[in-house]
Amino acid sequence: MRQRIVAILLRLARHKPGPLRKALSLAVGAAMFLCGIPLGLLMILEPLIKPLGNPWPRGLEVLVGAPSLIGSILLLSWAVRTQWRHGGTPAPTAPTQRLITTGPYAHTRNPIQLGAMFYYLGLMTLISSLTAGLGGFLFGLIAGSFWHRRVEEQELTARFGPDYERYRREVPFLFPRLRRRP
Repeated sequence: MRQRIVAILLRLARHKPGPLRKALSLAVGAAMFLCGIPLGLLMILEPLIKPLGNPWPRGLEVLVGAPSLIGSILLLSWAVRTQWRHGGTPAPTAPTQRLITTGPYAHTRNPIQLGAMFYYLGLMTLISSLTAGLGGFLFGLIAGSFWHRRVEEQELTARFGPDYERYRREVPFLFPRLRRRP
């Protein structure tokens, strides 16, 4: 199954996306990741966590949720803008044609996943509770890491070969290093 998905992604990457394909891919991806996933998660989590009550003070939830939401939107915007400038989008239906190693991609190989995790934390905390936000963060960490490790890294290795392998060795998977390597 994984090989079939990678083959489809490689086929999609062979064609340089035009402006309409880029815009539609970005719009559909944004709707899914910014609205569909967090609302779906809330529908699943709410019945599970509601009986437990909310142990978190609302002030703490706002203190965690608001900066997470704002910071994630800034990171996601930076990452998407970087990809757009290089001729693609984060969506597999309109990928970039060359390996991007600048902007947020100089600090983490997966700034979109990192931004999504903090977006889910912030949004779900402000809408529901810190417990729901932590569930969203954990979902983003697990599901995103699974996808990137099992599928995307294989596809990028096939597309960009030694350049991607070198980038993979030099740049952290998800969380940026606090200090630069010498």
